[in-house]
Amino acid sequence: MKIIRDGVSDLIDVLQMLENEYLTADTDTRKTIYYRNRDSFNALKAEQSASAELAALFLFLNRTCFNGLYRVNRKGGYNVPQGSYNHPTICDENNLRAVSDKLQNVQIICCDYKLSRELSIQVHSSISTRHTVR
Repeated sequence: MKIIRDGVSDLIDVLQMLENEYLTADTDTRKTIYYRNRDSFNALKAEQSASAELAALFLFLNRTCFNGLYRVNRKGGYNVPQGSYNHPTICDENNLRAVSDKLQNVQIICCDYKLSRELSIQVHSSISTRHTVR
C-alpha cells in the first residue's frame, strides 16, 4: 500500500520494464522470465524487503501466473506456475495513479478486531462532530 501511495512512479517504471521485457519475448523466453522473476520475488520476500521492485514483481506475477492465484509452499515461497496469456496488461499506469491518489490520506492499521472497532468509532465520531452544523 505504501509503495503505491508514496512511490507510484518508481513502481510504474519497474512494471513498464518488466512488461516490455515479457511482452516482446517468445514463448520459451517468457517462461524463463516468469520463473526468474518468481525466484527474485521469493528472495526479496524472504529478506522482508519493502521496495518498488518487490511490489512490481508481485503485480507481474499476479498478471502472468495461472489464473491470478497467490499460493505459497510450506516454506512460504510463492509457487504458482506461469499462466498462458497472449498479451497480459502488466502495467496499468492510469489505474495505479488513480489508486495512488485515493490512498493519499489513508492509514491502514493492522490490529486486533476489537481495537479496530474502537478506532473506527473514534474516527466516525470525529468526522460527525466536524460536519455538524452549529
